[in-house]
Amino acid sequence: MREINKYIFPEICFVKENTIDQQLVHVLSEVIEVMQAKTKEHKFEEITDLRHSIETLVRIAERKGMDVENETERVVEKNADRGRYGINGRQCFGKTFDEFIEKTRCFIKSTRRD
Repeated sequence: MREINKYIFPEICFVKENTIDQQLVHVLSEVIEVMQAKTKEHKFEEITDLRHSIETLVRIAERKGMDVENETERVVEKNADRGRYGINGRQCFGKTFDEFIEKTRCFIKSTRRD
């Protein structure tokens, strides 16, 4: 297995306080903030906040028993088998970009609490 750097940010207090689901909600809120950012600089800042939030999610999952290195290796192998590395364009999202968008919409609808 190749060596990976798991973390780039200092551990934040939410690692010990949040559940996986609570942190996922925070990740989604950061995605929304990225989408709402008006300037390039603000967008970059929000992307970094999102990255930190995702890293916090991984730390929480690790505390619950996730083997970060093993899961990373499995995902890299899966994506390599699917030809997802080194490919530009719509095919990286599956059969079509529209299919990717539709799957994303379905996921969002299934997680709503109306």
